[in-house]
Amino acid sequence: MAVDMVVQMLRKDQVDDSFSMAPVDKAIGYFKNLTDSHLADQPLSHCDVLLDYIREFSSGVDCANALIRQLKSVAPKSSSFWSLLREWTTLMSDMQTYCKRVRRRVPQADGEKGFQFGRELITSLSDIAADIERLVRVVGETQLQVTQQMVLLSEHEALTGPQLEQMTKQAAAMVFGLPDAENPTENVKNICDKVNGVLVKLSASIQDGEFDVEERRERMPDPPYVVRASAVRGKLCDIEGLGAKLQQKENDILELKKALKVKANELSETGVKISVLEQKLDNAARESDHRVEELHLELAKANELVKKKEKEFEVTMDTLQQDIDALEGEKSEWKKRHEALSKKNMMAEMTRHGKGSFLTGQVEGDAGTVQGGLISQVQVVTKDSAMTIAQVESLRCALGVLRAENARLRGEEMRRRLAKLPAIQLPRKLSRQKSENDDSVSVPAVQVVQQETDLKALTKQTEELLKCAHQLAASPKVVDVTGKFDSSGKLKASPRLQLLSEQARLHTLHEKHEKLCSEVHSAMAAHYPAGQIHAPLKSYVSPQYLKVLREQLHVPLIGRVAVPVSEGTSVQSQAVLLNSERLKELHQLFA
Repeated sequence: MAVDMVVQMLRKDQVDDSFSMAPVDKAIGYFKNLTDSHLADQPLSHCDVLLDYIREFSSGVDCANALIRQLKSVAPKSSSFWSLLREWTTLMSDMQTYCKRVRRRVPQADGEKGFQFGRELITSLSDIAADIERLVRVVGETQLQVTQQMVLLSEHEALTGPQLEQMTKQAAAMVFGLPDAENPTENVKNICDKVNGVLVKLSASIQDGEFDVEERRERMPDPPYVVRASAVRGKLCDIEGLGAKLQQKENDILELKKALKVKANELSETGVKISVLEQKLDNAARESDHRVEELHLELAKANELVKKKEKEFEVTMDTLQQDIDALEGEKSEWKKRHEALSKKNMMAEMTRHGKGSFLTGQVEGDAGTVQGGLISQVQVVTKDSAMTIAQVESLRCALGVLRAENARLRGEEMRRRLAKLPAIQLPRKLSRQKSENDDSVSVPAVQVVQQETDLKALTKQTEELLKCAHQLAASPKVVDVTGKFDSSGKLKASPRLQLLSEQARLHTLHEKHEKLCSEVHSAMAAHYPAGQIHAPLKSYVSPQYLKVLREQLHVPLIGRVAVPVSEGTSVQSQAVLLNSERLKELHQLFA
């Protein structure tokens, strides 16, 4: 458990200088006792044993080098302690070199020749391992004391060389169990020399073939931990496969749950829609019943009103008939009075002017035609009085004046109504204008017919494009993202395809619009002088015509006039369209 804990802390990078290695040392001692007690008689692979020792030596030397580098970072370079650290670094480098040399010369475990050495070498390697462990402990204790002292110092203070040497002596004395007076740092050099000597001797012996044996032993079985590790590794692979399958099943279950949730939401939405529709149906039924009742009441009221109006009409007709009868009687009476008054006036006039003043007799006789008889003809002429003639003339003049006044008033009223109407925008006639200096050029009849045909075709295309635009604006399409089936049972297109088709349709309409505008401009340019430039292969719209057309569509900006305003007032822009006279007045005003 202690080893597992250390491994986990190393993975999480939680091991520091304050970490205690006592549990690890106890675990190593426990496994060493188990090996000596139960596995002492088991056959060993000498190659593996030697490589394990060399690996252990290399790890110890690397650890010591790392600690020495940390001590070098705090040691003064001009002190004797710096020289001591350099000497230790050299010794450690020599040991690392000898370890690499031995590792290179150790034969492989499955080689053609055998490799075997005695128990004395194993004991010697064990002693060297213990010495390297003491060496690492000396450097580690020194580094720990230096770290503790550095914490107590201020920012501008540092440890001196003698202090560092004293800490090294104390650490060596504590590890080797020797008093300070005997200079225990010399033991570190002795250990390094001993280890280097054993490694040099071992490398030479391996190179000379002292440990080679002719008889090849049978291949040793795999250690129990290797077999157990293989079994555990297989189980872990199976567990990972089962975990992957379980994860896949969980994903499938989640997908099914999502689908079930979507179906439940759709079902709830359908139920809500059904309830809303039922409520609307009930409301419509109640409203229809209420409307029927209101219509019945209105029909009854209308019938009563009709009956009442009929009675009033009958009473009115009776009254009117009585009035008509009375008026007829008054008319006949007034007519009689008028006739009597006329006769009376006539007799009075005749009496006033004398007998026969208004009658002239003319008697003509013809003796040849009538024998013995007399035929007389009498013509009576009635003349109005001067007063009556004057009144008639005055009435005639008054009637003429009234008719003229009526005509004048009606004309003014019509002009006022015409002035209120918006101005009529008459389209320009698409006919080729002729200048005064140009000679009259007659347009062939075939060309005129072709132009009229082109105009009709452009008009038809414009109407079709306008109809398509109105349909598109009146019935916009919404992309269906439900992905359900349509009324015929076929699967609807995907939302992406629907959006692409709608964009393609809009793009096609835009291209038709651009093409139609170009054709209209060409047709308009063909009816104006210098509107087109004729080339051997094609006719083009002239730049002058395009400039005029652009100025008609977009009014050019001549200038800007800024008017100061008070603080807090929002600044607004107002477009003003001026003619040439107004523009001159504006220039004179600001000049």
